[in-house]
Parts: sequence; C-alpha cells; structure tokens
Amino acid sequence: SGTALALAATTPRPRLWVAEPAAVDDAARSLATGRICTHRGRSVADGLLATLSERTFGILSAHVERVVTVGEHAILDAVGELWRRARVVVEPSGAVALAALRSAAPDLPPGDVAVIVSGGNVSPAVLRRVLVDG
Repeated sequence: SGTALALAATTPRPRLWVAEPAAVDDAARSLATGRICTHRGRSVADGLLATLSERTFGILSAHVERVVTVGEHAILDAVGELWRRARVVVEPSGAVALAALRSAAPDLPPGDVAVIVSGGNVSPAVLRRVLVDG
C-alpha cells in the first residue's frame, strides 16, 4: 500500500499491478469480492502471510489495476534467477514480483515497468533447494 501511495503521488496515471502467491491469494480475492478475505494456505513466501487491514485494503482498492498470482515453483525460480543473473540474495517473498512479471509479461501494457524485489531473509535450506537441488 505504501508503494501504491508513493507511485500515485509521483507518477501521472500509474498502472499498478501487484503480486502474491497463488497459495495465499487473499489480496486477489479481497479485491475481486470487495471485502477482506483471509489467506487459507501456506507458501514458501511466508513474509506475505499477513491479512489485509481495512486501511491497506482501501488503498489497494483505490490504486491497484491487477493482482498477478504465481505458484510456488515460479517463486523459487525467481529467487534462483536473481542469484544467478544479478548475484542478489532475495527471500521468496521478495521474489514474488519477479515471478509475476515473468508470468504476466505478455499482458503488460506498453511503457516502463518497475519491479520491486526485497529482503535477504532466506533460510539456508531454501537457498540450497533453489541453487543446488534445483
């Protein structure tokens, strides 16, 4: 929601797409139904398990054009790609946006695209799963 507010304040006619794991798609369901829904699962992107507040839901409702949901495998692939191509360690929650970009690329409107990746709080087991075990 903070990114949505910053973008709206600094960019004329922004088109904001957000991303979340398909396994915990409460934001997508909330925006689709017009009421806050809770998540109902687990995800490797465990930093995204918080439920929307009324305030956050209101901000997202006003500014988000689309929610792209991605599977667990796509999230882990994005973690690996960020390491292999950019040498950046990103936790699964922070790689969801890249996974969504890869998934939604054919549908993107023309123009500049920004993807926010964040967080290095990733367990050695997850890194091994992504980088070694494949």
